[in-house]
Amino acid sequence: MNNFDITSFLIVTLLSLNSVCSQTSIEPIIGFSLIKNTGLTNFDSNGWSCGAISDNKYYNKLNYGIGITHQLSETILLDLRGQFSQNRMTFIDTGFVGYTDLKFNRIGLTSIPSVIISKIYQVGFGLSYHRLNNFSIGKERLDFWSDFGESGNQNQIGWVAYFGVNIKSIVLGVRYFNLNSIMTEDQHQIDKTKFIELSLVYRIKILPARRKRLDLALVN
Repeated sequence: MNNFDITSFLIVTLLSLNSVCSQTSIEPIIGFSLIKNTGLTNFDSNGWSCGAISDNKYYNKLNYGIGITHQLSETILLDLRGQFSQNRMTFIDTGFVGYTDLKFNRIGLTSIPSVIISKIYQVGFGLSYHRLNNFSIGKERLDFWSDFGESGNQNQIGWVAYFGVNIKSIVLGVRYFNLNSIMTEDQHQIDKTKFIELSLVYRIKILPARRKRLDLALVN
């Protein structure tokens, strides 16, 4: 396929999307999560027993983000959003200091195609990629955190299920994430993450409906 064919294909595709889309919105997001990070269960570093471990604790976390939703048709939406949160989990260190907790940042990028049901309900299933960074270990009880043990970035990828209710410009949504780490070998490794998130979204229309304008252009 030459450059002319590719350009023609892109133009036709964009025109096709514009001919059926209703609107595009930008969305500030605030969310509340119950999150569980699973770490290494067998670990040893230079003779010292230390590392993130598996536990049964679910931590309450606030997250913030921004999203873009494009309505492809009257019943199909495509949602893309990025979010940020700070995570914590149990850390075992039987060495001299005896650190007890691990903190890190979580930056997520999620894409969810969804279907509109009965005008206000939305159901979807998509993919999510998360970047974990700024690892630090410390003691929660003393409110003391140290840069000791700071590690590199880690990556997670997985699926997400979504249910939402849209009332005018407000969307109240519930999402369930199931993530697994990839390409990571580190004593701070987070093997798996599961969490359920309740989010509040305000949709701000940035591109209005184009169907009528295109229909008028075709008539003329």
